[in-house]
Amino acid sequence: MVGDFGIKRFKGAQIFVRLVIFIFCLFFLTTHSFASSVRLSAKDHYLEGVAALESGAYGEAVLALQRALALNPNLGAARAALAEAYVNLGDHAAAARLYDQVAQAQETPPTLRPSFSQAATSLETLLKGGPDVTQYDVAVGVGYDSNANAAQSDDQILIPALAALGPANLSNEAQAQSSVFQNIDVGIRRFKPYSAAFGTLSSAQIGVRRNNNQSVSALNVIAVDYGVQYRTAENGVFALIAQGQQNLLGRSGYRRAATLAGQWQKEIAPRTVFALNTSYGLSSFTSENRDMGRLTVGGQLQHQFDFIFMPRLTVAGYGGRETASQQEFDYQDYNFRGLNLGMNATFRPDLFLNLSTGYEVRDFKKDYPLFLTPRDDREFDVSARMTYKISEQWSIEPSVRYTHAKSDVSLFTYDRTVTQIQTRWRF
Repeated sequence: MVGDFGIKRFKGAQIFVRLVIFIFCLFFLTTHSFASSVRLSAKDHYLEGVAALESGAYGEAVLALQRALALNPNLGAARAALAEAYVNLGDHAAAARLYDQVAQAQETPPTLRPSFSQAATSLETLLKGGPDVTQYDVAVGVGYDSNANAAQSDDQILIPALAALGPANLSNEAQAQSSVFQNIDVGIRRFKPYSAAFGTLSSAQIGVRRNNNQSVSALNVIAVDYGVQYRTAENGVFALIAQGQQNLLGRSGYRRAATLAGQWQKEIAPRTVFALNTSYGLSSFTSENRDMGRLTVGGQLQHQFDFIFMPRLTVAGYGGRETASQQEFDYQDYNFRGLNLGMNATFRPDLFLNLSTGYEVRDFKKDYPLFLTPRDDREFDVSARMTYKISEQWSIEPSVRYTHAKSDVSLFTYDRTVTQIQTRWRF
């Protein structure tokens, strides 16, 4: 999550500050005299605190360093060491104040002040939940779709209610149509933290596709999301997101959808995250004057393995029900359940592989018109995507996806393969 970005950035700064503290301590101890008994006592408490800090006894370090500062408030080395002790105890607010005081102190060498100031700033950002993060994403691609309209390949179909008339001929538009296509996707995502626990998430995306086969209309997408995130150390991360989406076939409206989604996720073991999610959405198909409601409940388990290629394995299961609002479309009501498996691997810092496969079952309750039987659908898909990073912002992504759908109603049985290569600019 975005909050983790702030934590990682501070840890990098913290390692550097520890080195600076060591140099600062040498500078202070070699350039300041402890002539009086008071200053000797302050030095003794300071050395006691440093020893406790190095041994991991952070509570004892705090007490000793506070005694040193009580006797000598100008002992900057003790103040810097006390800040690090507070960091290890999780009191980032106190640590930030101390680092800022060291950065502004007259006795701090000018060459070291920027490092302490940076540490204070990093901790203040961490207290806020991390930095505001806005990411832009532009992808342009070309590909080949073996079945751009997701239709069956036969040119005839036998309709049970009209079986006496023999097989019916299908128009070209009702048969599988292949096409070369071009696409462009533009998106923006933002995470804005208000505290270490609370932040908002928002995104917007436009996806446009053009098929070279003019008999097949391309599905274009406009989508916006807005949500809130709440993070706790003990109970994980909670998110609630409202989503809106408009689908168009070519330039004509096809489907509008509004969804409310909730998710909870928690690290249950090192490198292992468990998540639960649920959503309810309403869809309106403008061309058919049909409205559908969809409830989904699911869970996900993800684990990062610590061996060659650092593979990350994801297992997700889900289920739910989709229901038509109008009774005349009740033959479209169905229950569904599915399982997804995914794996990410890192071959090099600039080369990644993503593999995924899924299987979904859809059970319809009412007879499909003219076919005298309810639909019983099974869908299997498998995909692979390689990402090669040319630079920090630019990448090339070749991919392939195969889908096999089988149904008791033959209109919905088809095979489809989509191959694509796209370049992505993320900044």
